[in-house]
Amino acid sequence: MKGLNVLPNCLTFPLVLKSCVKINALKEGEELLCFVIKSGFRANTFVAATLIDMQASGEAIEAAYRVFGELIERNLIACTTMINGNIPCCDLVTARRLFDLAPERDIVLWNTMISGYIEAWDIGRAQELFNKMPNKDVMSWKTVLNGYASNGAGTACEDCLKSCQKGTFFVE
Repeated sequence: MKGLNVLPNCLTFPLVLKSCVKINALKEGEELLCFVIKSGFRANTFVAATLIDMQASGEAIEAAYRVFGELIERNLIACTTMINGNIPCCDLVTARRLFDLAPERDIVLWNTMISGYIEAWDIGRAQELFNKMPNKDVMSWKTVLNGYASNGAGTACEDCLKSCQKGTFFVE
């Protein structure tokens, strides 16, 4: 792009950063980060969310927090990305704090937090959060059902499946 005299923007930076994460080119991603800062796009929420994801996936959670902390507007995408970055670090206390402080919660944020508890083998907290969830979709039900199955809670899994079938959801 640079050789063609085409300037990157808030749409191109996330795509290139995500590509760096996918091919595990974190060094190149860090170099791109410098260019993002120089170009003045670090405060853009879409670019920042991608930076958070890149740094968290590279196990640089502190750097991800710096980007998150510098955001003027911490929107739903940034919050979900930061929470998702805490899950592999097994820091569910911080993830839950961010979840509780999120300015809004959509189905993806709820499912992300429930998934985090399940990955940490804390099916009790996952179920508690699932019960508080205002709107459940097929993915929500599948997440909880998978959690019970993975944790060897066959009876609870069957009970959950029966509850799901009583509602309007069809589990494949």
